[in-house]
Amino acid sequence: MPVDLHIHTTASDGSATPTEVVETAAKLGLSTISITDHESIEGCLEASLVGRRRGVQVIPGVELLTTHRGREVHLLGYFVDMNSSLLEGRLKKLREQRNTVAQETVERLKRYGINVKWDQVQNVVPENGVIGKNHILHAIREAGYIQTRIQAVEILRRYLSQDGLAYVEFSQHSFTDAVELIRKARGVPVVAHPALIRDDNLLQELLGLGDIGLEVYYYYLGDQREEWVRRYECMAIDNGLLATGGTDFHGSYAPVRLGQMNVPEKVVHDLIKFYENISKKYFSQEGNFDAITNKI
Repeated sequence: MPVDLHIHTTASDGSATPTEVVETAAKLGLSTISITDHESIEGCLEASLVGRRRGVQVIPGVELLTTHRGREVHLLGYFVDMNSSLLEGRLKKLREQRNTVAQETVERLKRYGINVKWDQVQNVVPENGVIGKNHILHAIREAGYIQTRIQAVEILRRYLSQDGLAYVEFSQHSFTDAVELIRKARGVPVVAHPALIRDDNLLQELLGLGDIGLEVYYYYLGDQREEWVRRYECMAIDNGLLATGGTDFHGSYAPVRLGQMNVPEKVVHDLIKFYENISKKYFSQEGNFDAITNKI
């Protein structure tokens, strides 16, 4: 059965609620999903409860924005403890920093003639949501600067991408700090969409830290998707890495359907096995895995 281990909800910058995501997953016949909102675990419990009722296994997760040697690196965390006060405390601070970065981005856009007000961006964000590029892009569209998908892609590339004119670096969280945080929250760290890092030497350096997985099966937009998936599949095999995968679903904010990426169900079994193995190495208490799987 299909699986999707990279999903965003209204708890961050997705357009669908956790309940809507699980209901859709059930209708599509997905066996396992993971809610991986940006700097938030707010939607995990809701999704887990609905998943239990609908027969969909929901793995609690999170996605953290980090930097390493000046490059933006996204890090996924799977099986994180939803009750970790340490994790939630740190995530709250990171959300506040994201908010500051977003405000500065809006100000920079004005220098280039894109006059979007901050309250226009805030109006797009659901209560308790985490402000992201999708919200800013949506506000730009609502302000009349975008009429077509091509224009949206161009504004994202020209202004909001890492090399964009209005990009503001989120430098408050190093990759190594993020890995440590996920492990302290009893989770599995996985490098997200590696092709978007655009530096395989840096990627190898990150993976060289040990016991870090790689998101191999990712729904990259564009003609190079199959090439990139094959490249990182080979990297995972050659280096004995945990391989995961997902769509990076954001609902109506991105042209990708839930479960659209062909992710082998085997990755879930490998993820569970990997979790069991690193539990013995990094976690100070026994039985956390059983406690988590009983909730999902």
